[in-house]
Amino acid sequence: LLGEPVPAPDIELDPTSLTYGQVAVGSSITLSSTINNVGTADLELGTLVVVGTSEFAISVDPSGATLAPNNGTEVFVSYTPVDTGSDTAYVEIPSNDPDENPVFLDLNGAELPLPDIDVDPLAVDFGDVDINNTSTLPVTVANLGSATLNVTGVSLSGTSEFSFSSATLPGSLGIGGSTTVYVTYAPVDEVSDTGTLSFDSDDPDEPTVVVTLIGGPTPMPDIDVDPWTVDFGEVKVNSSDSAWVTIFNV
Repeated sequence: LLGEPVPAPDIELDPTSLTYGQVAVGSSITLSSTINNVGTADLELGTLVVVGTSEFAISVDPSGATLAPNNGTEVFVSYTPVDTGSDTAYVEIPSNDPDENPVFLDLNGAELPLPDIDVDPLAVDFGDVDINNTSTLPVTVANLGSATLNVTGVSLSGTSEFSFSSATLPGSLGIGGSTTVYVTYAPVDEVSDTGTLSFDSDDPDEPTVVVTLIGGPTPMPDIDVDPWTVDFGEVKVNSSDSAWVTIFNV
């Protein structure tokens, strides 16, 4: 008896899964897998689809391709995380392979934990403060990210009437942590003052956050008299004389 096997396609993936590791939210990484035909007849691919989270997407799509024996093509899949946590999905690859239809390309990725600084408020207005008195207002620094925030510097610029105090900064804030910085304004003259309070950190998209500081002295009265001297000259005994003196608030 004599016989020959019927030619048939045979699909093979290399690799069979794509692992993206940790990727920063808003960033994208693209990996690829090769679809090989290790059979003896043409391999015809159907329409490839991603099943699972939308953070994965096919960027180079070989859907509908025909692969001759011992030939291959690549499918490229991008991963762009949009929130915290791990993500999984798979690419469904249909074909005319008689015993492996469809095959699946597994996808795995996760968000890269990052700090996220939040400073509130971004402008501190002390209003009017009496000269040689002080006013103190709070500024809250919080970490809204998914990794420890390292605040590496806190600095003031502007007039010397502003100062600040902090029990914890520079320093680190854990996930969800916050602290308060107290800013004091002590005017010494009748000139309005401005300044800035800057926070430097390892937040990747806000390495420096600047708070605007505004303050002024309480308006003070200023008396003036005209004339300062009144000379009545000689006035008879038991008589009287008068003169006008004007008082101004200048």
